[in-house]
Formats: sequence, C-alpha cells, structure tokens
Amino acid sequence: MSQPGGRQERLEFRFAGRIESSPVVAGDKVVFGSNDGRVYLLSLQDGRQLWSYDTGQPVTSSPAVAGNRIVIGCDDGNVYCFGATPL
Repeated sequence: MSQPGGRQERLEFRFAGRIESSPVVAGDKVVFGSNDGRVYLLSLQDGRQLWSYDTGQPVTSSPAVAGNRIVIGCDDGNVYCFGATPL
C-alpha cells in the first residue's frame, strides 16, 4: 500500500501454499485463493487472518467481490460463494 511520502507498506502472512490468484481488496480486507486449498481473508491493517475456508483442492482462480459476497472458482470444478460473514 502506498503511504504519504511515497513509502510502501508490506503485509506478511505465512501459509502452506503458493498464491496464483490475484488478490482482491474489499474495503479494509484482502481476499485470495491459495494452492493449499484455502480461500483467505486478511486484514489490510495488520495482516492478520480474519477467515479462511478449506476447499480441499487448489484455488488458482481470482475472487470476485460484489456487495458482501465473495465468489471464487476452485480446481475441484466448483464455484464457491461466501455470504456476508466474511466481509
């Protein structure tokens, strides 16, 4: 994230898989899929994990956010939609 004065801020979060999907920023949160089979929601404020869901298969597609819903495809052939609770 860009900060006043041109500084860049970086969040770090460790997990088991590689990220091939593009992360999506929704307000003060970021959501993305991982090759470890999980969809993650992190706080942009401090990088802490707010929520995750285990699909059981790699998640290489990029999420879409509409209103309070997250929609993301998975390598298991399913499309997952998560309701208002995550966002």
